[in-house]
Amino acid sequence: MIRVLIDGRISGPDGIGRYTSCLTKAMTALAGPGVRVTVLGPTGTSRYSLAEGAELARAATGARADLIHALDFRIPVEPLPIPVIATVHDVLRLDHRRCYADQQFTRQFGSDGLARLRVAVRRLREPPRRGGLLAGTAGISLHAEFYVRMLAWTCQQARRVVTPTATVAAQLAEHVPLSTRPVPIPLGIDHLAIGAADDAGTVPGVEAPRFLLYVGQARAHKGLPDLIAAYQRSRAIGSGVPLVCAGRDFAPGTDATAQLEDALGPHAIALGEVPDSVLRTLYTRAVALVHLSMHEGFGLTPLEAMACGSRVIASDIPVLRETLGPHAGLVEPGSTADVARAIDKILAEPDDGQARDSRMRWAGRHTWHQCAKRILRLYGECQDS
Repeated sequence: MIRVLIDGRISGPDGIGRYTSCLTKAMTALAGPGVRVTVLGPTGTSRYSLAEGAELARAATGARADLIHALDFRIPVEPLPIPVIATVHDVLRLDHRRCYADQQFTRQFGSDGLARLRVAVRRLREPPRRGGLLAGTAGISLHAEFYVRMLAWTCQQARRVVTPTATVAAQLAEHVPLSTRPVPIPLGIDHLAIGAADDAGTVPGVEAPRFLLYVGQARAHKGLPDLIAAYQRSRAIGSGVPLVCAGRDFAPGTDATAQLEDALGPHAIALGEVPDSVLRTLYTRAVALVHLSMHEGFGLTPLEAMACGSRVIASDIPVLRETLGPHAGLVEPGSTADVARAIDKILAEPDDGQARDSRMRWAGRHTWHQCAKRILRLYGECQDS
């Protein structure tokens, strides 16, 4: 028997939170008599601190674990007596501009959080954790330094590194010293119970029979300004097709909601975070999902949309070419003219039933059962090696 401790402390409505909740559920259900899975759930321990890693190490000892699976890039700073598998979702923050500045980190995690981060960074500077990622980066924030040092440490220490796509695996191999070749294992998208009876239902606040949809966060790399500009440039307003945005960043009173409403007025509908049943209905009813992210590790929302039958307009970046294949309308990143043309084309052309079936089949290949099955195979490989 192999005893595995899964670090399931990350929670929330974002992609990594979805990965954590869905994968731990699938792993627990799939593990047979040869595997005992223990999940360390959310504890409230400070992120980006030495305490976070120490807690994981103690939990592994308490579970008498033979293997730890960290579902994000952070592992204990001290070497462990048992193997570690780590999932690295993307390398977005190797671009230090994507990390928190010290003042931003303080606003997010408090002055005590920044102090704990500083202690962790000092520890990561010590041999053998220095890594090879920091040439020419003097003056970067503590969060940026933590990220690159921890990522290098994790990739050097892990027995296996899991990525959601071959694209991220290649990016890691290009930028990070690795002890082993990354293993791409796609996420599942069947958590939405696609095909449920209420798919064609109504959504409070969305009365228009046709609408464009954005789902996700409003972070800079997600392309919200480009989406707003392209929507204004398209024929959507004149056609009475509003832009609906769903996600926690679009709750009442948020900066993203204000940005949306200031630019588009009554043509914008900000729903905030919605339950899966409503999300499924939005995907099913939307004319198209528009996803203009400049960087992704997998692209969960456009695949969710495809699985529900929606057409998708997405940035032509390597990871989305990999995951969406020929079933999305790919547009030049940053080109609002190209996006507007894609929107106009979709508004003018009725959906084709055969194309809809094809994209649903393409997306439907990704299941959490298959994801968990492949990861269980990795556990066995680690035990045998």
